[in-house]
Amino acid sequence: MTFSNWKFAFALAAAGFAPHSTAQQLTAQELDALYSKPLKILYYTPSGALGRAEYAPDRKMWVDISQPRAMSDKGTYRLDGDKICFKWEKLRDGKEVCFNVVKKAEGKYDIVDGATVNSTFEIR
Repeated sequence: MTFSNWKFAFALAAAGFAPHSTAQQLTAQELDALYSKPLKILYYTPSGALGRAEYAPDRKMWVDISQPRAMSDKGTYRLDGDKICFKWEKLRDGKEVCFNVVKKAEGKYDIVDGATVNSTFEIR
């Protein structure tokens, strides 16, 4: 690798881009396959929230939040092309929000809004 290539690789790494990153946004077909069976996850957010959630193939979902304050909620979700849309009874005042899903590694995903990571989850 030449000096200019090293500078370019360092600049990419410093900006948060790995030259051989395996992260990829899920397609509509991949989202459908992921959520077509019962799914149990552990999740955490950049702000420190921590919890467990379950997604059923009939598009119902449940969450138990353990941090920063304990609470439970239930709601529904739908797939809209390459996005997943959530509508909780209590969280987010019951308003629907839609996100992309990015696969980081086997069984580990980010829920993202543009370039912002909303949460990370691991399948259990």
